[in-house]
Amino acid sequence: VVRAYHDQTYLRLETNEDAKCVYGTNECNYLFDDGISLTSTDKTNQYIDWDTQKNYYIKCKDEYGNQPAPNACSIIVRAAKGFESGK
Repeated sequence: VVRAYHDQTYLRLETNEDAKCVYGTNECNYLFDDGISLTSTDKTNQYIDWDTQKNYYIKCKDEYGNQPAPNACSIIVRAAKGFESGK
């Protein structure tokens, strides 16, 4: 994963190689096949609906089957409260 960002109503993810990504909302300790698939626009750009009340524990697998260990994630994405400049 080279980039994860909030875009309108989506969480968008970019990878530096062809990959399939899945997520869970509780922890990284899940099997890849048990994860919820992200929607793919192509093999390096994927997205899911953005929900500020959820943490996203994301795992990605490349075309050769390389993936994180069952208790690890490629990236964890959490919503953060914004800040106001000048305060």
